[in-house]
Amino acid sequence: MSYVLRADIEEGGRLVLQTVDWSQQAVPISLATAVESLNFLNWSVTVGLISQFKIKNYHFSDHYSVKTQNGKVWVNDDTIYYQPDVSGEGGFTINGTHYRVYVLDVAPAKPSIVYPEDNSENISTQAEFVASQFISEDPALRHIRSR
Repeated sequence: MSYVLRADIEEGGRLVLQTVDWSQQAVPISLATAVESLNFLNWSVTVGLISQFKIKNYHFSDHYSVKTQNGKVWVNDDTIYYQPDVSGEGGFTINGTHYRVYVLDVAPAKPSIVYPEDNSENISTQAEFVASQFISEDPALRHIRSR
């Protein structure tokens, strides 16, 4: 458990708090809004999908101002909702602190059988499949082979 040792107001009105760490050294306490990802991919999200982030030090009486340059972002209670429009660099700013989020492209569509149609009889042995082109901004994903 930690205790506040000292509270000062710096020039400009900024509140500064100090406490002690495990080694009894004085350390500052951050008052910045802390955010954690609630997403399967952590700080990576998918274009067009709504992702959720939790404000860890949420307080109902505090005001939370959010903005983004890629898509939409809004706050409801202790949760930030982020829906990016384009892949690549993304993220949002809450009360002046920017959080970077990597935006992934939409996953490739699963192939579908176009020909032959269901319940077809006396057809050739060839089939035609259609799928979207594999494109990913994520360097961890790469295309191995096409046929």
